[in-house]
Amino acid sequence: MKCPKCNTENSADSKFCLSCGEPLTRKTIAIGVMPPQQTEEKIVIGKNYEVVKKLGEGGMGVVFHAIHNLSGQEVAIKMLPPELSKDDGIRSRFINEARLLAKLDHPNIVTLYNFLEEDQKFYLIMQFVRGKTLEEYIKERGKLSIDEVVNIFSQVCDALGYAHQMGVVHRDIKPANIMITPDMRVKVMDFGIAKLTGGTRLTATGIAVGTVWYMSPEQIRGAELDARSDLYSLGVTLFEALTGKVPFDSESDYEVRKCHVEVNPPSPLIINNSLPKAAETILLKVLSKNPDDRYQSAQEFKKAIESLRSSPYIITPESQSQIGAQDLAQKSKGRSWIKISSVVAGIVIIGVVIYYFLFYQRIMTSNVSPLRAEQVYIPAGEFIMGSEKGEEDEKPVRKVLLSAFYIDKYEVTNLQYQRCVEARVCGAPQNFLVNKSPSAPVVGVSYNDAKTYCEWVKKRLPTEAEWEKAASQKGVNTDYPWGNDRPDCKRANFVECDLKIKEVGSFLSGASGYGVMDMAGNVAEWVADWYDKNAYLTMNTTNPKGPLTGTYRVIRGGSFKSSSLDLRKSNRMYASPSERLMTVGFRCARSE
Repeated sequence: MKCPKCNTENSADSKFCLSCGEPLTRKTIAIGVMPPQQTEEKIVIGKNYEVVKKLGEGGMGVVFHAIHNLSGQEVAIKMLPPELSKDDGIRSRFINEARLLAKLDHPNIVTLYNFLEEDQKFYLIMQFVRGKTLEEYIKERGKLSIDEVVNIFSQVCDALGYAHQMGVVHRDIKPANIMITPDMRVKVMDFGIAKLTGGTRLTATGIAVGTVWYMSPEQIRGAELDARSDLYSLGVTLFEALTGKVPFDSESDYEVRKCHVEVNPPSPLIINNSLPKAAETILLKVLSKNPDDRYQSAQEFKKAIESLRSSPYIITPESQSQIGAQDLAQKSKGRSWIKISSVVAGIVIIGVVIYYFLFYQRIMTSNVSPLRAEQVYIPAGEFIMGSEKGEEDEKPVRKVLLSAFYIDKYEVTNLQYQRCVEARVCGAPQNFLVNKSPSAPVVGVSYNDAKTYCEWVKKRLPTEAEWEKAASQKGVNTDYPWGNDRPDCKRANFVECDLKIKEVGSFLSGASGYGVMDMAGNVAEWVADWYDKNAYLTMNTTNPKGPLTGTYRVIRGGSFKSSSLDLRKSNRMYASPSERLMTVGFRCARSE
């Protein structure tokens, strides 16, 4: 019987094509075309698992989504390459190893329910997980934030640590084998599958291949593998998550393998200079050629990854322009620039700390360290503030000169603010029925709450002028952070979307010209100034600030309940500084 997809000849009783896994239960004719009048039959595996659809295929086999026809349980079924069943030794080894894998019981590991041998083929019956692979997640976002990386990779380390204690080495860690559920739980797939197949992955042509971008040097050399090989592969995956690129890439598999064995990986800071220096230290250690020089356990690696949350880092305009633009030939130059930037940043941080202890000693201190939010550098210079198209309190349009400053790339999240609450510094936010995800922006906080939080993290609220400049395009006066195009639900979250608060950073195409996220829609933001409807008439055009006193504080940015007109970067709103609103959050800034 010929496969209708790839024309491979199969036996008459085959359920699936030996080459590509295409279902063959429908009758075919010589050229592999389906008779139009033929109805599709149900494909059943192991008497009870009805196949719903094929999910994917690769060198390790074909994966189907199926449902148990008695219990209704959804499962994923992996059909391993039929070449394996031809060898009695491999068959015996598969059964022994599958028994061990079936004992793995961990919340971050996809559960193996059963394994079957039917029609001289092996089937693994596994937990069906809804969500996205880390591979898809990285493709969508380009690269991940430190908070996302720590959350995801800590869970992967927990899974690996447990499996290694059980004597199981994964052998094929890569983004495609890490599932992320909608609530950000991680599930690692295909534990031990590579070992079940003797550590060799076979294509239909019988050529041994591997996922070369993630293979450890010892795996490429064919040496005996242990847990540290998995950590190397996870290190490559971490490198990709933080930079959007794998450390070694080439059109030639041979060149990639050679690099893994002989070439030191590039510094991740060359590709993404916004990363903390600690990221380079961690990645270069875990990607050491000698396993003895790497982290020796998944838990040790986890502790290193979690330390990234307390590592200071900023984005400078130079680093933004260099992201993805430098290659390996610029490595020395990039490192020199990073060292200079680190010294300058250190001086700035020391100055801010001294300023804090001299003038803000009234704020409570705590052993709980707040998460350090990623900041974007806004250089000194002029910009156009206000809009002739807007309301009267946005006029007249003024050319304003600002000193350089830093501003949070994202709004303060629930998790970040909760740290301040736990430290007994900040008051608890108003409990509105909105998005409580750790990475969603905090709302239900007053101006006073926001000011207290920013002081706790040794920053301040941005002025109205700073906020508007950060929401602008560089050197151009536009209506919205991204330009003059009208808002849509890909750029911002407003009333025409689904009326739900989204996680910070969900709208990449809505970033301002400086790379600041979420400046239009989702949640509006408190700024430092008192509101005055005539402020633009009377403001100082150099580092302007609002009046010294007032009744209301200014709110900028619009929210998920705002109209498209309210998303204009010049739009001004206001409320009492003690008021807590379900549509208003904040972000922090600091002077250079």
